[in-house]
Amino acid sequence: TKGIAELVEGVRLLRNEGAAIRLVILGSPIGDAERTEAEMHAFLEGLRSEDWIEMKGVVPPGAVPGYVTASDVVALPSEYSSECQPLAVIQGMLEGRTLLVSDTAAMRATVGDYPAIFVQKDPSAICEALRPLVASRPRSAHDAAAQARARFSPKRFDQCLRLALAPPD
Repeated sequence: TKGIAELVEGVRLLRNEGAAIRLVILGSPIGDAERTEAEMHAFLEGLRSEDWIEMKGVVPPGAVPGYVTASDVVALPSEYSSECQPLAVIQGMLEGRTLLVSDTAAMRATVGDYPAIFVQKDPSAICEALRPLVASRPRSAHDAAAQARARFSPKRFDQCLRLALAPPD
């Protein structure tokens, strides 16, 4: 579920105030401790009638950066205790997008110094966090994106792995 219901309701609150905001949802539903896979399918099917929600479902990995670049905000208000370095958040950082993520230790560690908006997984908190972004469209974080690209680069990953696997002196 990763906070999708709370995100939808937070955006709905903004839309009820007159905000012109569109939500694009990527990925496929899976079951978890909050909802079964069948419940998630039913929830997402119910969203298909909303003209402000674009349900993309599973897209090829090569298409994801295009969706991220076309977005103003990448949102993942997941509070899973196991949520650690989610690809969607890293992709948002690499593209310099504004991030709206849950306020958990794992998400703070993933985001590091990147300018992100941390929220509780609650529709009202999500609405309040998004409101100023609707009023003034977020700017790309070019410098932070460059730092994220360096931090999550294959070269750096390989260097860190070599150091971790190197025999002690």
